[in-house]
Amino acid sequence: MDMEKRASAMSKGSGTQSIERAARILREIASFSVHGLRLSDLSTQLKLERPTIHRILGCLVREGLVMQHPQTRRYLLGHGLYELGLTAATQFKLQAICE
Repeated sequence: MDMEKRASAMSKGSGTQSIERAARILREIASFSVHGLRLSDLSTQLKLERPTIHRILGCLVREGLVMQHPQTRRYLLGHGLYELGLTAATQFKLQAICE
């Protein structure tokens, strides 16, 4: 059994499959952050069913972690992730590293 199948089997048993899928979706959107991604793009690239991705995206949009551009309907990272990043930045002491 390859690593991806083993991880998938473990996540199904532990109840974390949705969290892992949401993280994969966020990473994929982040890699196309300038232009965003369509639902069909995410489905193709992540090899997940469109209804599954749509359901997870709906939750991520409600939480402010993802937003959907009103004209293009593409998904982009949301303000909530920016806020989390700002909060997390203090623990990495980037300013001290750069000095």
